[in-house]
Amino acid sequence: MLYLNDEHMRQLGIHWGEAVDVAEQAALLLHRRDYAQPIKPYLRYRDPVNRIIAMPAFAGERFRRPG
Repeated sequence: MLYLNDEHMRQLGIHWGEAVDVAEQAALLLHRRDYAQPIKPYLRYRDPVNRIIAMPAFAGERFRRPG
């Protein structure tokens, strides 16, 4: 496991304040139940190591995005 520090964040161009704000907004939309996150389907085919795991979701609030 790699723990990110200030230097890592700077190299990635991520600002701590913005990251914390997005995490807070995500927690709020979970609390308000303004999301859809169905059970992820697994598609296995031929060789058992071949698989596709789909993780569709929708985030409401200020995000308003499916993905």
